[in-house]
Amino acid sequence: MKAFYLKNGLVYQEGRWTPLSVTVDQGIIQALGQANEMGLDEVDAGGGFILPGFIDPHCHGGQGIDCNRAFSQDFLDLSLQLAKKGVTAWLASLAPVSREGTLRALEQAAQAVESKGPGAQLLGIHLEGPFLSPHYRASLDASFIKPVDLDLLDLYMKASRGHIRSMTLALLVILGGVGFPVYRDLKDKRRWRDLRLHSKIVLSLTALLLVLGTLGFQV
Repeated sequence: MKAFYLKNGLVYQEGRWTPLSVTVDQGIIQALGQANEMGLDEVDAGGGFILPGFIDPHCHGGQGIDCNRAFSQDFLDLSLQLAKKGVTAWLASLAPVSREGTLRALEQAAQAVESKGPGAQLLGIHLEGPFLSPHYRASLDASFIKPVDLDLLDLYMKASRGHIRSMTLALLVILGGVGFPVYRDLKDKRRWRDLRLHSKIVLSLTALLLVLGTLGFQV
């Protein structure tokens, strides 16, 4: 990436937007507010805001493209459209659908990731479910919500060729459906080191309910 000089833009600095030039070289900001002494190619920001590229970790599609139904070229086309909105990297989010539909979408998304086309970089896949609580699923189709199934997860991982970078899991499904070994299995055997569980109910409340259950209380 060659060096260039951004002028006539606004940079957020010390709590306010300030008119500043920005010198960029090899994708790294080298200077703020300096004159273009090196004679670099100039880009006129036209009074707009100069910001780092946005990263979208949860994108189900856009511009008429649905990630669950997209083909590999659709993902590449969406990358171009996202770049026009200031997004420089993103994850393709897949909502719970049938096993066959999910496998197809994973395969197509994986092809797009490996194609490394122009526009916003498709970093990988965000799998939203299907191991979610049916009571906390927002607009997701309840018929595709499932208890934790590690064999199915392995099948999805294989179809994605290792490009699943993020997965939404419900805390209650893990604790109530299969138990703590599932959590350990995902972290150790599947080598998922950074699990973030998706639920409005905190672990302490879940533990309290489990204790009450052992004491004979019914909730």
